[in-house]
Amino acid sequence: MGRKARHLTLDEKKAAKCEQQKKYAQSDRGRVRKAVQNKRAYTARKGNIIPSPFHRVIPGIAQDILRLARRPCPLSTAQDPEAPEDLGLWTTPYILEVPEAYEEADTEWGEMDDFFREKPAELQDMAAFERSLHAHQFACLKEAGLARVRQWSDCVDKEAVVTYWNGELSARLRAWEDMNADDRARGNIGQLVWDIGREWAAKIVCTLKVEIDLMVTPEDEYSTSYNEGRLLWQCMNVVSQA
Repeated sequence: MGRKARHLTLDEKKAAKCEQQKKYAQSDRGRVRKAVQNKRAYTARKGNIIPSPFHRVIPGIAQDILRLARRPCPLSTAQDPEAPEDLGLWTTPYILEVPEAYEEADTEWGEMDDFFREKPAELQDMAAFERSLHAHQFACLKEAGLARVRQWSDCVDKEAVVTYWNGELSARLRAWEDMNADDRARGNIGQLVWDIGREWAAKIVCTLKVEIDLMVTPEDEYSTSYNEGRLLWQCMNVVSQA
């Protein structure tokens, strides 16, 4: 039958959550987490690189995936335009797809001239285009991470949650093998999109694997890591650029 709910209404649940967060912020652990967040924000403003959270070996994850996951991603301190595509990384079967408009285009633009002229001025150079691709994937990674946190918190059957995310991890690893087998020729822009997509596919796989490993610990290290800002998507290595 499961555990009896402590809060019967949504308002009661929100109020209890707010009170819990207030107490946590005033605790020693909460102050430590805030200090870590402030340090990361300061580092980003100064344009430095946060060390990669993927520096350790992750059991069950191949070295080629780890090497790509460790690459820093360039993000702008300004608001770069959002990339229009998820590149297939956020829907099953999680196989990377380069949009047709980019597939054969070269850096000399060629047939892409009209495409880029119609874009905002900030997106009419390759650096901004690259940043927008990274920023969109980073936003998706954080959104997915928060969704897992909410599911873990709300679901009583933790074993079922772990089984579900293990299923996604297996699907993503199969998709990785398919990506490795893809050797089609692409234009320079298409290759750039492909390379950035593979990099984020690697980051997603590593993030998911580490979180699953934390979920199965007896002490619920997953929740502790989230509360202390130590989940991989909470401390991603980014290069802040003006």
